[in-house]
Amino acid sequence: MRADAPVTAATLYERGYLEPLDYYFARSIAQLAGCADESVMLAAALASRSSRMGHVCLDLNEIGGSQLDTLAEVPAVYPQPDVWRSLLENSGCVGAPGDIRPLILDGHGRLYLYRMYRREQQAAAHIIARSGRTIMADAEALAHSFARLFPPQADVRLRLAAFSAAVKPLCVICGGPGTGKTTTAARILALLLEQPGQGRRLALAAPTGKAAERLQRAIAGTLPGLNTAPEIREAIAGEAVTLHRLLGLHPRRPDGRYTQGRTLPADIVVVDEASMVDLPLMACLLEALAPDARLLLLGDYNQLASVAPGSVLGDVYRAGSCERYSAEFLRGFAAAGQRLPDEAAVQQGAGALVDCLNELTINYRFSSESGIARLSRSVTSGDADAALALLDPAGGDDIGWSALPAAGSLAAALHAGVVTGFREYLYCTDPLEALALFERFRIMCALREGPFGVQALNALVEAALVAEGLIAKTGPWYHGRPIMITRNNYQLRLNNGDIGIAFAREKGEALRVCFADAAHGLREFSPDQLSACETAYAITVHKAQGAEFDRALLLLPDRMSPLLTRELVYTGLTRVRTRIDVWADPAVLRAAIISRIERSSGLFDALS
Repeated sequence: MRADAPVTAATLYERGYLEPLDYYFARSIAQLAGCADESVMLAAALASRSSRMGHVCLDLNEIGGSQLDTLAEVPAVYPQPDVWRSLLENSGCVGAPGDIRPLILDGHGRLYLYRMYRREQQAAAHIIARSGRTIMADAEALAHSFARLFPPQADVRLRLAAFSAAVKPLCVICGGPGTGKTTTAARILALLLEQPGQGRRLALAAPTGKAAERLQRAIAGTLPGLNTAPEIREAIAGEAVTLHRLLGLHPRRPDGRYTQGRTLPADIVVVDEASMVDLPLMACLLEALAPDARLLLLGDYNQLASVAPGSVLGDVYRAGSCERYSAEFLRGFAAAGQRLPDEAAVQQGAGALVDCLNELTINYRFSSESGIARLSRSVTSGDADAALALLDPAGGDDIGWSALPAAGSLAAALHAGVVTGFREYLYCTDPLEALALFERFRIMCALREGPFGVQALNALVEAALVAEGLIAKTGPWYHGRPIMITRNNYQLRLNNGDIGIAFAREKGEALRVCFADAAHGLREFSPDQLSACETAYAITVHKAQGAEFDRALLLLPDRMSPLLTRELVYTGLTRVRTRIDVWADPAVLRAAIISRIERSSGLFDALS
């Protein structure tokens, strides 16, 4: 193929760049539309691939006219953007905004699968409508509640976030781990439920089962200290569930049960770990809400985005401006008995998300000068030099560093650490205690496969524990085996990401796989019931989102991968309470910190 030859979908499929789904989707819609133009088929296939890779759309301006460098053996170029757009506009399978066609091309050169375009438009319309409304509050009642729940000496950002939730049907609270998002949310719920006329149907949700469990546990832990009436505490103490369960989403019911005018029976919805919520899921949630329902989103925009298409929290954060409030908002804040300190960095302004977007910055878990806090700031700012300078081979109280061992030396290097990290839970005779102790330590990897991936690490850990006599592994199932559910099981009410441990209370007794449930205590299943699961001494950083460990080992591979980004490094670093150990090749870590997740989407423009 000549260096200036056009790229074709067939060539990319033959070389493995496209999956069968991408290629045959493009062929199908081209045949249905009677369009055999190679450039149109290529765009359709790439739009499908982009969706699989987490993008909401394919940006023709970004790739048009460029050379395909992903596959060195395919030295070819994409069509020029203007030519490509013209061909697409004249094809029978591509429509403009407002049309119903398999593909939609907007005025900015963004090509969407129709379902993704529809979801983006739905999400944008709901966010704009909610952010544009203000709820009239009873100033006297609100001031009375504020005085007890958010006294003037409390951080002004907490108080601004609380007032935002009180007067806006959409409130977004961003902040890193340890900044008190869930604690603040519990106090906000008490504040809202105390107001005259406020409905008390409350829904607590998160994208994964583990995140939902943590949200419920955090809310429950805050309740005893809430200075509010017992009936308010009782109303807040509900069960947290996954968003899929809340909305009734199922493979056979992709739009959930709340469609065609049937709204979710909830007056207030709290969603934790909002960075993990993809665009289709967020659109379903927004569609399901009653017009007068309140939505409170909690999340960390620096974390990894969802695996599925979209980066909704990131787009919302970029489109708005934290600590930007209208003059009317600030007058109401003062009327509620709240005063801004002289040094508060609050800007007055306008925009689609004014008064809705809040950020908590004080970390109650780490001091601002702790190793983890400083390292996290360096990573999020993309300052690889500063991050590497903070990693001392001698280690510290909360950070440990080691150059990555060679693959052949990894087993020996891991042995002592994994035995120490996992020994305690393996001695337990009570499954609930074992599950709690297992959460104290975890290994996190960037990849699933390869010598430094999850599968290899789990095998090495098992070998180390067998050598020390801590487990007796005679088959895939054994006493003490930790497993992670890898696919939602609606019949058993087990969610992707749930952690269980195989347990036999007495020698010779049949194994049961035990799961801790914040609402129902211990749940037990036969191993035969759990086909979609895997060993979980080591998990990917993606799977660790929504979890929190006392200590963890973050292990990066020996070479760069598209999955290695600053968001992945930051997410891994911030999964711990007390200490993180990092094993990495310095050059790979540097490249990861410099690399950012960039997802093509039109949501930012729609909200700006």
